[in-house]
Amino acid sequence: MNLTNITLVCATCNRHKLLLNNAEYWNEVGDIKVIYADGSKEPCLELINKYENIKYLHLPDKNLQERYKISVDNSITKYSCISCDDDFYFPSALEECLHFLEMNNDYSACIGNAIGFTKIFGKIVLIPYGSFNGRHLSDTKASDRVIKHFSDYQPTHNFSLVRTNVLKKVFSVSIDLEVFAIEEIFIEFIIASLGRSIVLNNIYLMRNRGIPAVLTSTNKSQDRSILISDWWIGATTKEKEKEFLDKIVCANNNAINKKDIVLALEEYISKPKTITLTKSLFIKLFKNNFKHLKKFIYFFFIIKNKAYNFIKYSYFFYFNKKILNSYIRQGMSLNLNEYRRIEKFINKQI
Repeated sequence: MNLTNITLVCATCNRHKLLLNNAEYWNEVGDIKVIYADGSKEPCLELINKYENIKYLHLPDKNLQERYKISVDNSITKYSCISCDDDFYFPSALEECLHFLEMNNDYSACIGNAIGFTKIFGKIVLIPYGSFNGRHLSDTKASDRVIKHFSDYQPTHNFSLVRTNVLKKVFSVSIDLEVFAIEEIFIEFIIASLGRSIVLNNIYLMRNRGIPAVLTSTNKSQDRSILISDWWIGATTKEKEKEFLDKIVCANNNAINKKDIVLALEEYISKPKTITLTKSLFIKLFKNNFKHLKKFIYFFFIIKNKAYNFIKYSYFFYFNKKILNSYIRQGMSLNLNEYRRIEKFINKQI
């Protein structure tokens, strides 16, 4: 496997144990380069110069976007990928995406499918994540791609493998708006407008859905009380709206005009959004398995200690197997050896 032409860029803050675990995973994978931009007040001394393929940058005075920009600017490989300190990519899927981009120069990004995970009673529980499979922005015109993408939105570009020159354009301008997840929307606009993109039929990423993000103590875009729909419609934000549009046009080299950006945003805002993580977690866990859950609840009251532990862990094993099989039935490839290695590192997380 050859991942030497890929750099993962990760902005982290105040999560040194997760950071060290993630770094150990990528060192075990080998080949791939990783850059961590840490906004913590205190440096992670254990990581400095520890691994040959990993660069650690301590940037306590930089905000989230500044740390990402510095990380991407430090990337010297042809391809880069945004990463998180508690998520895990499948190396074989990254390699497949790299091969696709090498063979298709008109594509700016390539990704596979994602599985969410959390931990309950100390056991890994898998969660269906997104609806990536089969998505393909193949239109020639940038405006057509962007409008199509936001009409049926999924954040497929944020964690995709991207040409580094494209990712540098994403972070060439700064977005300082008090709007939840505004950086995600901005990234999706720029990457979709600068080239075609595709979701390959593999399992590419395992995303942690159980640990809240701590990206920076002053990161206003993590405040869920200010949604983009309310902000965009609000009468007092017209100047900020214009600033946002201007920055998209600047970053994508005028590949798409303001009129089409507004159209795409209004398509996005008009669509109902997914329910909150907490509700969706338990709905997805137990919606189609209620009859099984009732059996385990019954045993909970009549069996204790080791027998109970056996039952609850058996339930999670059953559910996880069902989730994996649902992906495989859709034709997605899964590298089981890599999955087992990722399981090992997830189990080491807090």
